[in-house]
Amino acid sequence: MGLRSAFYAIVVLAIAAGAAAIAFAEGGLEHPAWQGHGIKAPGKEFPLQDIVSGYWFRTKETRTIQDDDFQQSGILRR
Repeated sequence: MGLRSAFYAIVVLAIAAGAAAIAFAEGGLEHPAWQGHGIKAPGKEFPLQDIVSGYWFRTKETRTIQDDDFQQSGILRR
């Protein structure tokens, strides 16, 4: 095993460990929050089966802020 191969193996292991840590921190084997909130793709040539808003990929705290019209900074007030 050369130096380059060893480096690639370490990088892949680090990525896998990071992904496992994120999955564990987000609740393990539970289904993601976005499941059930998407719409079906327009056709078979579309690369994704479901189209889901980015809202469902945010943290619960961010979704709470976005749901409150008075806390959300994107709402213009007079």
